[in-house]
Amino acid sequence: MSGKENADANLSEMEGDDSARTVNCLRVRLLAERVASRNARQEADQLENKLLELENLLKEEAKSRNRAEKKLKFLTKRLQCMNIPYATDESEHSGLLDTSNISSATSLDSSSTKQPEKGEILHMNISTVSESQESNEIVKSSKGDFAYHSNGCLNQEDGHDPDNHVDNSMALVPVDVPQKNQTIDPEVLDTTVKEVLDALRRAKEQLQSSMERRRMSMIKVVRRRVLELNKRLKIHV
Repeated sequence: MSGKENADANLSEMEGDDSARTVNCLRVRLLAERVASRNARQEADQLENKLLELENLLKEEAKSRNRAEKKLKFLTKRLQCMNIPYATDESEHSGLLDTSNISSATSLDSSSTKQPEKGEILHMNISTVSESQESNEIVKSSKGDFAYHSNGCLNQEDGHDPDNHVDNSMALVPVDVPQKNQTIDPEVLDTTVKEVLDALRRAKEQLQSSMERRRMSMIKVVRRRVLELNKRLKIHV
């Protein structure tokens, strides 16, 4: 009986040791799973933070792109508006020429019938002034048209022979024509506009390409981290 009791005691001790070893193994495994789940949770939080940072970066880049587009539109409108003063100067100059033509026509009608000798003197003065202003094509063309019109009117009114008639078409009161403001060459302006638009277009394309590359790189990093987390979770399970 004593031997049988000893065997039972030894068997119970072995079973106790096995159960204790099993409990210890289960405890260690439970602790390892807790640590793994904690690490996975931390990595998930880090990935979430990185995703938030990526979204913020994308928002900032979208804002900068919108600002660049607004600036492009503003510069385009501003460059287009630079043509308005040029046209305004031309219209003002032509208006002054028209008024000078009207006043000179009035003076010609009044002076040609009464004082032809004064007209000849004024003709010489005006011819001298016109020779010094040959560079202004608009003034020359306007005076030429007026001279042709004035000759026709005088010939019809006086009934004189054109060969014997004294040319008083240029017997005008000298008028100080304002100097034409310095204008912008349209070709130079168009070239400048094209260069600005090309530069802004290139900057926009570079910004879009950098945004796309950064987004793709962040997506690759996130996918890699997610795959690693899935593998770790499968190993622990």
